[in-house]
Amino acid sequence: MSKLLTRLIPLLALLWVASCAGSTAPDNLGPDPREGLNDLDFELVTDPDSNISSSEVEGWLTTTSDAQNARNFSAASSQVSLDDFQFLQGMYFEPSSTPGSGFSGRLSVRIQNGAFANNTFENVLLFLFWVNPSTKELSLIDSSRGRKGNWFDFDINALGHMLIAENTTIPRPGENFRVSAFADQAATGTGTVINFYAIPENGVAPIMYSWDMGDGTQLSGDSVSHSYNSPGSYNVTLNAFDGAGSEAPTISTPIDITSSAPPLEGLDGQSLPSTGDDLTFTFSATVTGGRAPFSYEWDFDGDGTTDSTDAAPVDFTFDNYGFYIGTLKITDQNGDSITTEIVSDARRIDISVDQSSVDLGTAFGFTVDAQGLDVSDDVLVDMDDGNVLTNPGVTFSYTHSLPGTYVVRATAERTFEGTVYTVESNELTLTVFAVPQPVITDFTPKESPIGGRVLIAGLQFGTQEANDQVLLNGLPMTVISWTDTLIEIEIADGATDGSFIVRKDRDSNPSDPINIIPGPPDNPGGQQT
Repeated sequence: MSKLLTRLIPLLALLWVASCAGSTAPDNLGPDPREGLNDLDFELVTDPDSNISSSEVEGWLTTTSDAQNARNFSAASSQVSLDDFQFLQGMYFEPSSTPGSGFSGRLSVRIQNGAFANNTFENVLLFLFWVNPSTKELSLIDSSRGRKGNWFDFDINALGHMLIAENTTIPRPGENFRVSAFADQAATGTGTVINFYAIPENGVAPIMYSWDMGDGTQLSGDSVSHSYNSPGSYNVTLNAFDGAGSEAPTISTPIDITSSAPPLEGLDGQSLPSTGDDLTFTFSATVTGGRAPFSYEWDFDGDGTTDSTDAAPVDFTFDNYGFYIGTLKITDQNGDSITTEIVSDARRIDISVDQSSVDLGTAFGFTVDAQGLDVSDDVLVDMDDGNVLTNPGVTFSYTHSLPGTYVVRATAERTFEGTVYTVESNELTLTVFAVPQPVITDFTPKESPIGGRVLIAGLQFGTQEANDQVLLNGLPMTVISWTDTLIEIEIADGATDGSFIVRKDRDSNPSDPINIIPGPPDNPGGQQT
């Protein structure tokens, strides 16, 4: 406590200075209007080693608004979220004389609800907050449960404005405390382990659970396990007591035990690839019948060697790509066994192309990279034009007959025991253009003034259509003449140094830069064609 007292000396001095500077305690504005809470009485008791006695501290009851007004509620509390708290009463304490080297005390707050004997707040949990005079934030300094007679004892380590609050998310003790009981098996055979669970509703922690298993066995805890040695119908009962001494209504659940566990009737195993690693799989299993606990023997890759004896689910990483037919053998407590096959499709297929766009009539070149496939697998490539190529080879070419955008993908298929297993490749988005791309090979002259004429040579200009243009830095030039290999343009007003582009349905490649000479075409320094 000595370290705490040392930290409190500056704070108490600040409080004392404020009180001696003419501050007055807030008026007692009466009880808080909250239903169920009336006047508060309090008394201070200090520890023997305290340097300030209880007689040197004065206190007042205030409304919650008085204490809240002493705080900047826009400032965030550094300790708790105040959204769940309801403030019940404000209090104010100040030293009536110069404090000594420190203070520690015990503030006993008596809550009276009507008659003194009415214990409305017995075992109700309340919290005491202190308003920091410097930061205006609330600090949680103590909590206390109500005792018989509605007494709350708080340990305080500072003076000033206080707020008493109740956390609305914590239920008050009362008749609404109850529990529910569940069993993971309602009917099973002798020797089978059954798990029981208790779920509380309301109540005050800690909660004590007492189970009567119906065969003379008594267990405790919120979850218990039990097996029965003899067949019959057993009535399991659960009693619960919370930390406030409230008892939940007794509940029961029937358990029917047969002479032996049902036989192992079925076993289903599954294998699913893990996210981000196509060689790692998670194996699961579902057992029908049998007597728990079960033992597991996993052969993930089908090589006849047991890879794991762990219970499902189990992760396993294959060394190589492939199509694996593994096995799982389960044995129950009676010694009965059952085996099932588990398929893990760890094949992989990728497809790539030499270019993403071509002119109509030009072929794409494809490469298929398949891993883990064998001769029984079919590789199918969907060209997205109604044609699907079967086993086209590692490399092949294909020409689409119409312009457009195509999404091409490859798949690998294998049929095993009547089921088709498929792995898909990545997708390729390809474009086939209806007209060839214009190509600029040269232009003359290499510099020109505004209004000057320039000859642009190239290929595949075609004939000029309505929307065909020659652009210089995005600015349209005036077209004088246009043929398939030669275009004559006039430099338009506003042109600047840059590259020409011939725009048809597709843009040409940019030309080398042209230098725009300042001045009109007849400028002696200019040049004309």
